[in-house]
Amino acid sequence: MAEYKTILGSLSVVIGFIAYAIYLNGIFKNRIKPHVFSWLIWGIVVAIAFAAQVVKGAGAGSWNSGVTALMCFLIVGLTYARGKRDFSIYDWASLLGALAAVLLWVLVKEPTGSVVILCVVNLFGTMPTLCKSYKYPQEESAVAFSLNGFKFVVAILALQSYSIATWLFPLTVSVGNAAIISVLLMRRKQLNLQKTGRQ
Repeated sequence: MAEYKTILGSLSVVIGFIAYAIYLNGIFKNRIKPHVFSWLIWGIVVAIAFAAQVVKGAGAGSWNSGVTALMCFLIVGLTYARGKRDFSIYDWASLLGALAAVLLWVLVKEPTGSVVILCVVNLFGTMPTLCKSYKYPQEESAVAFSLNGFKFVVAILALQSYSIATWLFPLTVSVGNAAIISVLLMRRKQLNLQKTGRQ
């Protein structure tokens, strides 16, 4: 059983690296323009979730979270360095809401409550990218978000210890990725129909 979990944990990491290779390639080619606030918030919460999973004995199922946190911070650095700093009031509200929730997380000592708070923080992090995906669907990668959502499902299967502290957060991340994918595909279809209608 342990070997099976190790294989799944390794698979989730490999899927993640493929997703990030696609995403980073898009950034360097200036096709993908990430929202720095989303990736900063995701990096913080995934790093915290990774630490919680390790403490709770998640084993191979936690590897994906550790790699994801590192990649999120890499994307933050690249995005900021490339001058993507156009933020709306809703973006700032999401960032402040996330930071407030992180502060609440620090104060809450009960593990289950802490994980629920992290899930809320992740939602705040997803909002700027959801809004951006609606306005500029061509600036994100549906393939990368699909792979990232799938890798968390594989990571859940790789968990060696199941509790709310280990599986709720990766499930929430998968749902968030699914929401972004849905918005991207819906908006691209709408814009294509509008473009076709004008021709």
